[in-house]
Amino acid sequence: MNHPPLVSVLMPTFNSEKNISSSIRSILNQSFTDFEFVIIDGGSSDQTKKIIVEFAQQDSRIKLFENPPRLDIIRSLNQGLDLCSGKYIARMDSDDLCEPDRLEKQVRFMDANPNVGVLGTYQIYFGGRDDRKSKTPKTHLAIKASLLFWATMRHPTVMIRAEVMNAYQIRYSLEHTYCEDYGMWVKFAQVTELHNLPEFLCYYRWDEEKVWETDNVALMAAYRKIIVFQLKLLFGDSLLDEDVETHLFMCGRLMGSKAPSRKTVKIWFEKVRKKNLEAGVYSDLELSKAMRRAYKAYLKRTLWWPISNAVKGFIFDSVYKLTGVNIKGYKTRAMNRIRGMLR
Repeated sequence: MNHPPLVSVLMPTFNSEKNISSSIRSILNQSFTDFEFVIIDGGSSDQTKKIIVEFAQQDSRIKLFENPPRLDIIRSLNQGLDLCSGKYIARMDSDDLCEPDRLEKQVRFMDANPNVGVLGTYQIYFGGRDDRKSKTPKTHLAIKASLLFWATMRHPTVMIRAEVMNAYQIRYSLEHTYCEDYGMWVKFAQVTELHNLPEFLCYYRWDEEKVWETDNVALMAAYRKIIVFQLKLLFGDSLLDEDVETHLFMCGRLMGSKAPSRKTVKIWFEKVRKKNLEAGVYSDLELSKAMRRAYKAYLKRTLWWPISNAVKGFIFDSVYKLTGVNIKGYKTRAMNRIRGMLR
């Protein structure tokens, strides 16, 4: 009698012919083998489906499902979640990579920690201008407090305990379009523990040829809803619009608006901390740490960046006046030439 796989790997895809082969191999070559590989294709018009079918003919763990063209990512993901039969659901994107022992390490941790409902890992960004390593808070208390400002779990790294997800009917929300993962982590944080393994097990690919169809207005509206939900856990209906605006700026989400004064920010943070001490929603220690990180980023945006840009502008203009050489964008142009030679 066949038993359900322990893990379901969920991968949505659309016109991913360029990188999907390496992403599929990244999963099929895992040291942990008791999994099904659920791939949801959103009506690709390139060779994506053909590539998936060729892999599926060689490995029966691959299950391909097709959606109508351009079905939104949230409905595709939710359909995928319903199709997964594993105890754990691991997310994977169709252009990313992961270490061969990613699933093995995540399953081992989840088995040993039944109180954890969602487990992420550190992540490396590659293939673009912003190649870097991303470390996220490790413990549940730190993650939950940080979620009041940012999405501190990297979506393609997570493994979800299906039992918790289904018991609380947690799915991606259309209200959170463009930051649907952030909204989901906030929901999970209210009913279970979140954790990040302090290991770089996943690789997020920057694709410079990819066209991002992001509606910034819709993204900002969704982000606001997620932030307001969390702040209302502290303030209830007494939450003021002006305080929301201050908090959103501290999240780095109102970059084009006038920055609140340092006095305004400090008063707001004192109010948040006081309300939290009354309500006990967050660890006071971890909330204070998150606030310090947000304040440090605020100072960088409002003090250091303007000074840095002014100094750079002075240097660029001076060099141009003295030599006639325009050095603006020199580093970017040089890096693009190097990438071109390596292709």
